[in-house]
Amino acid sequence: MRRGRQSSAGGDSGRRAALALVMALAVLVSATTIGSAGAQTLVLVTPEEARLPDAPIELPAEPGATLGPSRKGTEALEVGPRILVIKPTEGFAVTGPLDIEVQFQPQDDAAVDLATLEVKYVKLVSIDITDRVRPYASPEGIRVERVSFPRGKHTIRISIADTRGALTSRILSVTIQ
Repeated sequence: MRRGRQSSAGGDSGRRAALALVMALAVLVSATTIGSAGAQTLVLVTPEEARLPDAPIELPAEPGATLGPSRKGTEALEVGPRILVIKPTEGFAVTGPLDIEVQFQPQDDAAVDLATLEVKYVKLVSIDITDRVRPYASPEGIRVERVSFPRGKHTIRISIADTRGALTSRILSVTIQ
């Protein structure tokens, strides 16, 4: 009789381990989904993240504004590499999935330092989504096809520095219908 109970308990722990493995795989798979045409869609922001409280700070009034501290610590625009958002066109509401194309342009003969790339979803407590974007980044920029966002307005801050340490940050705002 005891042997049966031990076997049952061992079976329960085996089932728990299998369930934990299935749940871990589900989390990994949830980062991408397959669209109707068979192309992968990158889920850049989850619905749970989108529901978090927005940041109370005021962001630049116009989409695409660039910010960054100069080498002397004062505010200046584009002291590091230029960050140009090619897609999506800012200021227009779009329906998902969308393509994102961002170009990095070096300045002052200083190369773009890709190791400094930081991409954050701006909320009350910003969420670092750099690792979700990094596979699609190069010193020339970021290019991702078929990016999924939940409906609503989303603010992303992209920051990158050059090999001299000059940093530029740019706000990308997108509204999904």
